[in-house]
Amino acid sequence: MKLRLRFLIALSVLATLAVIIFQIIWLKNSYQLSKEKITNDAKTVLDEAIIEHRELVAEQVRGLLIKAINPNDIETQVHWKMPDSQYVQLGYRTKRFPNASWTTFKVSRKELNKVQRNPYPLLLDRIDKGNLDVLDGVYSTFVGIVNYETDSWEYKLQDSLMRCFYLHEDTAVLSKIVKKRFERLNYHISTQLVYQKGINEIYNKKSTVNKVLQGEATDVVEMVSDNRYHRLNEQLDSLNVYAQKLTLANHKMYVVKPILNDIANTLHFGVPFIILAVEVSPSDIISQMLVSVIGSFLLLLLIGICLAYMFYTILKQKKLSEIKDDFIGNVSHELKTPVTTALAAIQGMQHFDVLKSKEKTDLYLNTAAKEMQRLSAMIDNILNISIYEQSDFSLHVVKFNLREMLTEVINIQELHSKKKVNIELNYQAREEILADKTHLYNVFINLLDNAIKYGREDVKVKIECVGGINSLKINISDNGKGIPEIYQVNIFEKFFRVPSINDHSVKGHGLGLSYVRNILEKHKGEIKLIKSDDNGSIFSIDLPQ
Repeated sequence: MKLRLRFLIALSVLATLAVIIFQIIWLKNSYQLSKEKITNDAKTVLDEAIIEHRELVAEQVRGLLIKAINPNDIETQVHWKMPDSQYVQLGYRTKRFPNASWTTFKVSRKELNKVQRNPYPLLLDRIDKGNLDVLDGVYSTFVGIVNYETDSWEYKLQDSLMRCFYLHEDTAVLSKIVKKRFERLNYHISTQLVYQKGINEIYNKKSTVNKVLQGEATDVVEMVSDNRYHRLNEQLDSLNVYAQKLTLANHKMYVVKPILNDIANTLHFGVPFIILAVEVSPSDIISQMLVSVIGSFLLLLLIGICLAYMFYTILKQKKLSEIKDDFIGNVSHELKTPVTTALAAIQGMQHFDVLKSKEKTDLYLNTAAKEMQRLSAMIDNILNISIYEQSDFSLHVVKFNLREMLTEVINIQELHSKKKVNIELNYQAREEILADKTHLYNVFINLLDNAIKYGREDVKVKIECVGGINSLKINISDNGKGIPEIYQVNIFEKFFRVPSINDHSVKGHGLGLSYVRNILEKHKGEIKLIKSDDNGSIFSIDLPQ
């Protein structure tokens, strides 16, 4: 049994450790996936923020261009016209700047004459629907070719338009958009945006981008070689490598976004780009995987509870098995003694002419009768213990004199005990109480019987009764050897007996104190062992009234 139990414990511990290890690995992978998710979300946020920013800028440019264009100064010219095509390319230019470049729009042949007579509505429609690329051409034609005087309204208008077209270089507005979009995703993290006109900046150790992103760190990230004049895809690869090195060097997550508005400029001058630095603490990542963490914790907790309950049940069953074996041995001996004594008395009467002597006959019959009564009492005690524990078991409550009953119990115990017994009663409570007299009588019989059986040769017992407002408190103390501390919590359990290695003279079957506790609980009371050592034990009874 012990070997199998140890094997089961070892197997359970190994299985639990395996589950914990797998949970740790799973949480580690989940942590990495959550980190990658935040990186992917950051890329999406930056892309959407740039689009939103361009839309805001385009809206500002539209308003300024409408103010800048004079409808009476617009001239048109057909730039492209094919015989089989339904559309023509119509160019727009201001009469004030005849050397300006033409801005072209596609116009249907049916609308051509109408538009040439009044080109402003179509130009206005193209401005309202156009993006920054379209608006940039309109700006170059109608506004951006003249150096106006500093204080003129044209100069102020031109300056405002220039700020709009190149607002992405000032990342303040874009940063606000990024922050709001992160908050919508329930990310409360620190971000930083840096804009650079060309990729060549990242090859300079003391460049602005390195200083801003890494502070004044001595080990700044540098590329292997300057490939600013390489093909576009190679430049973009360099940007991604740069972002990855920044991530490894600074314990942050970096997202790079190239700005490819003008491919010709990009190829000639380098790729302008925006880098988004996201500072994410482990707590931020864990908060994103909170459900997984809580689920793992609850799973491990449930496994721990199940294992603890399983081991508790196994140990309890093992203990019950040992108690059962001890109970069977004790009861067998207890039952065998009266049967053997009664059988000897009957055989004596049969074989030794006892019936001829009235004195011997009475002695043998009385001996057999006492042993049968003792046997009957033990059988009733064993059979009735289950009845006392049933929920439908009811008491027969009557009013009686407790002091008289205790005096009677004391006299009986002192008279029939083979030891020298001195029981002192100190009664300081009301004498009339309401309780089940028969069962309460057996309660005190059991307690005094234990005090005498497990006491010294000169037994001294003291009973103290003190009355309270709604209860009666009774303390029973003896001068026995006491109960070892490790067994004190078990003494009220059914079939339990304190192991005694050196003394086998005290017989019993472990039902007395269990019966006492059940009866007092039926009375809504309780019994406690408040002290037990080499000087004796003290039991305390609280009986409600």
